[in-house]
Amino acid sequence: MVNIRVPATTANLGPGFDCLGCALDLYADFTFERMPSGLSISGCPREYRNERNLVYTAFLEASKAWGVSLPGLRLQVDSPIPPSRGLGSSAALIVAGVAAASHFSGFGHGREELLQLAARIEGHPDNVAPAIFGGLCVSVTEGGRVYAAQASVHEDIHFLALVPDFALATHAARASLPESISRQDGVYNAGHAALLMRALETGDFPLLAIAMQDRLHQPYRYPLIPGSREIATLARENAADGFCISGAGPTLLCLYHEKDFPTRMAKAIAHVPGNWQPMELKVDREGLRVTQETR
Repeated sequence: MVNIRVPATTANLGPGFDCLGCALDLYADFTFERMPSGLSISGCPREYRNERNLVYTAFLEASKAWGVSLPGLRLQVDSPIPPSRGLGSSAALIVAGVAAASHFSGFGHGREELLQLAARIEGHPDNVAPAIFGGLCVSVTEGGRVYAAQASVHEDIHFLALVPDFALATHAARASLPESISRQDGVYNAGHAALLMRALETGDFPLLAIAMQDRLHQPYRYPLIPGSREIATLARENAADGFCISGAGPTLLCLYHEKDFPTRMAKAIAHVPGNWQPMELKVDREGLRVTQETR
C-alpha cells in the first residue's frame, strides 16, 4: 500500500501564462493498494468510480510506460481541491496516478521523470511542475522535454483564493483566447513576468501590483467569470497586493500581506452573486509526498 499527497496549485499568476505555477497548502490524499483482481475506487463521486477516473487512467498510462502490471487495484481518494475551478485538481489526480505507478514499478523514478510523464498526460507543465516539486516553478517545453526551475516566494506573501459555486471548463477558457497576439502585448507580458519573479522573491508589494498585469489571457477570460470585474475592483479597494485569475478560472486569487485582508475581502464580496468562498492559503514548499505502508 502507498499513500500519496499532492498539493493544489495555481497557474499563470497573471502574466506567466502557461509557464508559472505555485503549489498551495491544500492537499489531495490518495491510497493505492494491490488487490487480487478488479478495480475498487472510493471517496469520489459515483460517476468517477470506474475506469474513466483520471487518477486511474494516469496510473495505467504510467504503468504501461514503466512496465507495471497489477492484478487489481483499490484506490481511495480524499480531495478537497474543488474541481474545474482553476486550482490544479486535474494535475493533482494525474501526479498521484503517475507517482503510484512509479512506486509499484519498484524503480523509484525521480521527480524529473515523474514531471516528464505527468506533463505529457496533462498536456502542459504549469500545474504539474509545482505539484511535484512544491513552491513556485517556472516551466517550459523545449524539444519535447519539460524543463522546470524553482523560484522563491517571500514568506510575507500570502494567498487568498476566492472560489465560486460555478465551474469553468479549461477547454472553454482556452477557446476564448485569440490565435495570435501583437508584438506589443508579447513584450508587455515578458517584461511583467520578469518583474513578477523579482517581486515575489523580495516581497516588493508595490512592484507586485504592477507586475501581475496581463494582456495574453485574462482580458478574454474575465467575461466568462460573472462578478470577476467587480471583485477585481473590490480587491484593489481593500489593498490587495496583487490580483489575478487562478489558472483558467473561475477562482480568483488575491496576494496580500496585511493580516486582516481576508476578513475585509470576505465582507466586501458577500453581496456578489456566485457564493464566493474565501480560502486562506500559503505556499506549499514540499510538493508531492509518497509514503509506503506495510500490513
